[in-house]
Amino acid sequence: MSNLFKRFFTHKSKFLLIILCLLGLTFSYSCSCRNESTGPKWGDDDKKDGNTLTGGIDNGQGGKVYTPGTKLSRTLMVVNSKATDTSYPIGITVTNADYTWEVSGDLVSDTFEVKDGNLKVKGEKLGDITAKKSAKLTINYKKNSEFGDKDTLSKDSDTFDIEVTKAENLDKQTLGDNIRKAINAQFSSGKYIFTGELSSTSSSDTTKISIKNNSNTHSDKDKASAGTVKELILNQLHANTTLQKYFEQDGIKFKDGYNGKGTQSATFTILLTPKPEYEIDIPQSFILELDATKGEWVD
Repeated sequence: MSNLFKRFFTHKSKFLLIILCLLGLTFSYSCSCRNESTGPKWGDDDKKDGNTLTGGIDNGQGGKVYTPGTKLSRTLMVVNSKATDTSYPIGITVTNADYTWEVSGDLVSDTFEVKDGNLKVKGEKLGDITAKKSAKLTINYKKNSEFGDKDTLSKDSDTFDIEVTKAENLDKQTLGDNIRKAINAQFSSGKYIFTGELSSTSSSDTTKISIKNNSNTHSDKDKASAGTVKELILNQLHANTTLQKYFEQDGIKFKDGYNGKGTQSATFTILLTPKPEYEIDIPQSFILELDATKGEWVD
């Protein structure tokens, strides 16, 4: 009887040991599936190096064919007016491939470098950019680390037309005169007329433009609408052909609000963002002062 009990407990111990081993293996596998360094990947969302593949189709060779593509942030590259940096580089984003690049035309590859995905002029070559040049940027595709041995690329390269130029610094005094000359706003049945051609830019502060009302039909009881004059002047600035050379339409804006409510003199802030190939010294804004001479400014 005692031997029977011994054999029972011996077999029971072995049985429990087997169960514990199976549980341990299950737990270990479960953990490894969640460990990116030892287990299988969750998927492409976890890849940090950009080497992902999408849209592959059967290539008839036991693998898939992938179509690479390139997106440029812009096609115009701009070196700043002082030739100290590339103020507007060309960003390069390539999908479904690694790549090499080359430049040909008026400029060659040796003029440029790629840093953090941006094509820009090398520091020692910045002084060579003195005028606008045309060139061709070719992106040559090659398989990245995600390709299988039998996977293929649908094309070898893409070529883009690009331009490289040096920025022109806009003189604030001249720019202020152009803004002043563009203004010719009339409202309230002709009681207020602000004509840029008949006014002058402040000599003490070239970022301030002062314009007086030159109508003689107004009175001390009249109300000058700030909102109306802002809209009229903005339309004048957007329509001016000289300013169109330097600014896109959304590159000329009025800052919200104004100073001088309830007085004869109102000051507005014009915010300027030039096209990439032009620069304005900081701050990129002008103070526009409108003197109604009589009456007062209201919203």
